[in-house]
Amino acid sequence: MSNHSVGQAIAWWAVVVLLFVPCVPLARLWLTQATHSRLTALERTTLIIATCSQAVIISSLISTSGGHVLGHSYSVYTNLLVMLLLSVVVMIRSRALRWRLGFPCLWLCGSWLYILVISSAV
Repeated sequence: MSNHSVGQAIAWWAVVVLLFVPCVPLARLWLTQATHSRLTALERTTLIIATCSQAVIISSLISTSGGHVLGHSYSVYTNLLVMLLLSVVVMIRSRALRWRLGFPCLWLCGSWLYILVISSAV
């Protein structure tokens, strides 16, 4: 294995880890929601949509179809715009979960922006 391929493998795993980062706060929110069901409709809806968005990213990473789970670029644009809108709304309207829900939403915006840049370059 050459140094070039080792560097590529390390970079690939770093990207995978960074794409999985929102799983931790989302899982914590789901677990705390199970014990304390004081979420507003906005917070619950945002949590569900953010979880589905993260699930699409994970399914595209583990897909055996060569990463074609995402489909055309408009699905990436849609996910990016929805997560950006939800991030802004949660940061403005949510009281209790402003940062705990806003952080994974903003990170998902960054993930979708990364996917958009990579898919347009390839």
